[in-house]
Amino acid sequence: MTVAIRTGAAALAIAFGLMAATPPAAAQAPAQAAPSAEQIRLGIQLSEEMLSVIKLDTVMGEAMAKTMPGGAGGDMLKVEPKWKDFLVEAMTEEVRADHEVIVAMLGRELAQRCTADELKAGAVLFRDPAIPVVFAAVLKGQTPPSDLKPQPETAKAIATPAGQSFSSKLSGLGTFFADPESGFGRALLPGFFKRFGDKAVAYERQRRLAEGLPAGG
Repeated sequence: MTVAIRTGAAALAIAFGLMAATPPAAAQAPAQAAPSAEQIRLGIQLSEEMLSVIKLDTVMGEAMAKTMPGGAGGDMLKVEPKWKDFLVEAMTEEVRADHEVIVAMLGRELAQRCTADELKAGAVLFRDPAIPVVFAAVLKGQTPPSDLKPQPETAKAIATPAGQSFSSKLSGLGTFFADPESGFGRALLPGFFKRFGDKAVAYERQRRLAEGLPAGG
């Protein structure tokens, strides 16, 4: 399950990296100073906009499908192939259920990494209609359309020093989703396990009853 989180984070890191206007090596480590109230507010607003573009539930569901415990034909799925569907469904549902928590956590991460001006530039970038097209293509392993151009307002914002700085930091944002210390995995996994368990138990009880066995506990 943690492999799925790392796989999803890797896909996001690639997408963020391709969107960066400067090489990934230019990405900065999070600032040490505590973010201001304005930075936190702007960070949470930007986080909401970013997640609406990223479609994190789809990213994580697809990552889970690619990283089944024991592999696609592993022993776990040999016990019950239907569990594969339950694992994907549980991850997708949990990301949706924890949306507000993820927004807040990512917003604070953005506020820690970026200045208020950088966050404002980032908001302009993620409101551009071209950005969802870029993410959708990259996350499918495709190349974004070559004729895709940002709106003039976006190009102007990203050309500013704050926009350039935000773009360089964007390339390293995938680490938030993969770093165990970020809390992202800790927020997801308990609910994910419960959802999977509930689905598997309900299915097993139905199977037992269909076979004339006691449903059990």
